[in-house]
This record gives sequence, structure tokens and C-alpha cells, in this order.
Amino acid sequence: MSAPDRVGRLSGAVSAGRTFDVFGAHRMGVLLHVSSLPGPFGIGDLGPQARRFVDWLVAAGVTVWQVLPICPPGGPREDIPYGSWAALAGNPQLLSVEDLVEDGLLEPTEVGSAAGFEEGWAYPMEAAAAKETALNRAVQRLMRDHPLSSALSRFRAEERWALETARFAARWKHCPKPWSQWPTSLVSRAPADLARTDAHLADAIDGWVARLFLFERQWARLRTYANRRGVALLGDVPIYVPTDSADVWAEPTGWQLDEHGRPLVITGAPPDAFASEGQLWPVPVYDWEQMAKDDYAWWRLRLRRAFVHFDAVRLDHFRAFSAYWEVPATARTARDGRWVQGPGRSLFAALERDLGPRPLCAEDLGTIDDDVRSLLADTGLPGMKILQFAFGGGPDNPYLPHNIPAHAVVYPANHDNNTSVGWWRSLGDDVRSHVQHYLGRHGDDIAWDLNRSALASPARLAVLQMQDLLSLDGWARMNDPESYRRPVAEWRNWRWRLKPGEASEAVAERLRFLGGLYGRVPS
Repeated sequence: MSAPDRVGRLSGAVSAGRTFDVFGAHRMGVLLHVSSLPGPFGIGDLGPQARRFVDWLVAAGVTVWQVLPICPPGGPREDIPYGSWAALAGNPQLLSVEDLVEDGLLEPTEVGSAAGFEEGWAYPMEAAAAKETALNRAVQRLMRDHPLSSALSRFRAEERWALETARFAARWKHCPKPWSQWPTSLVSRAPADLARTDAHLADAIDGWVARLFLFERQWARLRTYANRRGVALLGDVPIYVPTDSADVWAEPTGWQLDEHGRPLVITGAPPDAFASEGQLWPVPVYDWEQMAKDDYAWWRLRLRRAFVHFDAVRLDHFRAFSAYWEVPATARTARDGRWVQGPGRSLFAALERDLGPRPLCAEDLGTIDDDVRSLLADTGLPGMKILQFAFGGGPDNPYLPHNIPAHAVVYPANHDNNTSVGWWRSLGDDVRSHVQHYLGRHGDDIAWDLNRSALASPARLAVLQMQDLLSLDGWARMNDPESYRRPVAEWRNWRWRLKPGEASEAVAERLRFLGGLYGRVPS
């Protein structure tokens, strides 16, 4: 089956009574993570500001809102959602205390102080601490006698992943170290040990189940609001999870671990022009042979969970489904790695048997070979095209707009790249000259020059970063791991946030005009 034939099967998600042909129609989207929304509480959340942003998207003619992973983050400052300790769960940092008031779980006077947070930056740990008292009150009311208590009980009974996530969180709080170093009674999943420890940590487990329930409720409210206004949500599924996670603790046979729960091998990327030693990612590698025995049950659950939240999903690091870079866990650099075959088509066949046709796209960047291209063609998933990768070479560069196929998602840049203005200022004269000649523009308005080029391309879906709609410089890039090399106060990784009023009517009008010019605004 050809890609164009297959995309019709893969783009029929239904939510809130509405069908969104996310990758099969001429659309435009905006990339903005929930944590980057404005507001007084130190981090974006799922409440009124999120709904106002949906209204702004509608005014701008945008029909796809792309967000980044919404699972609980990890990393040095609990800010990186691609290293989540609970891949199936939602991030309680994003809960709206204002919506808890609306649900009768808080009094307006119990919201707490939002003072001290600088607008324009997210403070995930500090914001979570500031909300903790209010959230604890809401959870206690929810677990007692409240109109939502029966829904919470059903949630706990029906959603096993939530109980497993809560068990892990409670055990980690009780013993805050990697689970491979826990006492046997905490690691053990023997029924008697599990029941005994659950009873000892019952209050903490119940509290976490309630938090997860509240996230699902608030997310469903936001998704319904967006869908009813004609906006589809495009989400992101990271490919890997850390060893110290609820997922690996609950199902350790799905990963290549030793008898003590430590990784035998890890993964990353081979040496290239950007990293002479390659990249080491300290995460365990899937035991794909073992996972195939139950028809990839964990991955099927993971995608089912994703489609509870989203109308369409981007699969991170798609090339690892074809082959992944395997490195011994003791290696100091990724130079010692090797390519190992991934699950390939068998995983996607299992997903389709279980979920039916679903709208997926692939993050197919990085080291791409014929096997990856063949898997992409076989699954029929649209790949990604980044305009910042297009310039400085010949006319056959696949990222140049005239080479981009309709069956693709095009971005001027995404969260892993510099902003368009920051990128432009970093270019050498030769590449800059190529950009100017190709676009027929001087570059004084480079962010919107690239926005226009993406919208004018043949790709059915064009997604623009919010930072590029505001023509912000490189300080506003989302993923900036180099910031960790600076003092803690100067860390900017995953911290950029919209200021109130920045998503203005003027920006919406400009985007709507260009989107209409290239047929991307609904009539």
C-alpha cells in the first residue's frame, strides 16, 4: 500500500464527536508546550490560559496545536519530559488550581500565592512546591465525600497504569533512590509483598492516584474545548524511558537489565560531525524479543494512552524502530556502540491490530539510512522536514521547500533547534547568501520568511514554533541543554514561557492572512 493510500487510513482520529484529518488535509499548526503558557503560577497549566490560547489559535486560523510530552518530567531540575519517570501518566505540575476551584475542590482563598515568579520563564520545581498545599487540600476533599469521589473510585479500579504509577511514586518517596537499590520488600512484586507494602503506603498511593485522576479530568476538559472549536491536539511520545521509572519497575522483563535491575546496555547516537564522541543516553534498551512474546503489550498500552490525550501523535526517534545504537552500560563514550536491529514492521502491525488506523507521524531526523526510509514508507507515516537543515548545499537537499513531499510535516524549526532568528545570526556568509537567494528575501524578517516558506510548501501540515511567530532570538529556544553548563540561576533549558499579551491580535491576524494565502485556513 502506498503512503498516500495509507494516510487515509491513519488519519481518522475521532474525539468529542469530531474527526480530524490531521495529516491528510492542508493545515497549519503551532508548536507551544503547555508549560510555556503564560500565567501567574510559575508554569503554564491546563486551566483558563490554555483555553484562551485555543481561542487565539482559532482567531489565527490554526487547526493543530502541537505540544511536547505531557508525562512527568525528569532531568536536573525536573524539566525534561523526554526522560519521564512515568511514561503513561500526566504531569501534575500542569494541574490548574483555578480549575480545582471551579470543581469545588478548593475555595478561592486556598489557591495560594503566585507572587515571586518572573513572567516569561517557567519554574517547574518552585511552581510545584507553591501549589502543593492547595493540591493536597483538593486531594483530601476528593478522597472524602465529594461529587467526584465515585469517578475517582472507578478510575482507580479501571486504570491499572495509574495504580502502578502511584505505587512507584509512593515507594520512591519512602526510599528516594533508584529502585534497584530499594529494599527487597519495595522492589518485590510478589503478591504478598506487594499487598503488604501497599497497605503501609496506602495514604501516599491514594494521594497519587487522585493527582493522576485530576490530570486526566483537566486534560479531557482542555481537549474537548479545543476539539469543539475545531483545533486538534498533536502530541509527542518519547521513545525511551529511564531505568528509574514506574514503567521499568512494573515490567522489568521488557528491558535489557541484569538481575539487580541495572541496564546491561544503553543507547544514544554514533559519532558524527556535531559530536565526535557520539551521544550517550543513560536509558535502558528495550528487550524487543521479549516484548514480541505478548505482541508488544506495553507499547500498545502506551499508544492507547497517547490517543486518550491527543488527536494525533508524533513518534520520537523513529529511526530506532528500524535499528538503534547500542552501547555497553560501562562505556564512557558512544564510540563503542553498534547498530542493532529494532522491531521494525512487527511493532506497527501489532499497534494497528490493537488500535486500528491512527494518525501518527515520525520524527525521522538524524542518521537515516535506506532501512529507515523503507520502514517509513511501509508504515505510511509522514516524516518531518526542518527548513533550518535545508541551506548550504545543493538543490537536491531534501529539506529545501521545493523537495518536500505533500506527505510530510514541515517546520521552520522545532523545539530541539535554535529559534529562526538565533539560527540566522549564527550562520556563516555562504549559508546566509544561499538563504537570501533561495527565499528572495534579505533576511531582515527571517522568522516570518521561513514561516511563509513552510506555509507555501507542498507539505499537508506546516507547524510553526510560537517563538518564531514572535521573532524571538536564540535565548528563547526551548531545548537548550548547553545552559546546564552555566550557573543554576542561568539555566534556560525547557524554561521559555509566553508573557501575557505576547500572543497578540496582530500576530494572529498576520498568521491568519498568510495561512489563508496558502490555503491552510478553514473556510
